[in-house]
Amino acid sequence: MSTIEISTATGGDPPPPRRVTDPPTRADRAFALATSGAGFTVFALLLVIGGFLLLRASHTFHTQGLSFLTRVEWRSDTHPARLGVLGLLVGSLIVALFAVAIAIPVGVTASLYILGYAKPRSRRLLTNVVDLLAAVPALIYGIWGFRYLGNEIVPLA
Repeated sequence: MSTIEISTATGGDPPPPRRVTDPPTRADRAFALATSGAGFTVFALLLVIGGFLLLRASHTFHTQGLSFLTRVEWRSDTHPARLGVLGLLVGSLIVALFAVAIAIPVGVTASLYILGYAKPRSRRLLTNVVDLLAAVPALIYGIWGFRYLGNEIVPLA
């Protein structure tokens, strides 16, 4: 195995690398401004939505206290009503974890197959199918599952 040595005329260290400068163009600055503006707009909208939700929930937090977030029961027939959303929060978290536990292996396996094993003709077809599946919002899949799979799953429970 051979090594390549860099020698300089002075016998010292090689010169430092040149600094490449590429000043941003007007289009670059306009794009940076537009994307920053879009990011700040999204952040502002999230703050407005959060404020609206807190404003609308203030009566519930005033009557129920912070235990509204840690209580499981939902009894609206008592006075005052005893409401809690801990069960809903935990259920949502469990469903999300199951969805991720199913989606990651299926997605990684599908992508490995498409990129590594599929023939070029079927690769194009499978890529188009995955693109079409990704174009449909997840809400539509949820409605489909509720309407068509719900009747099949409920009797099993």
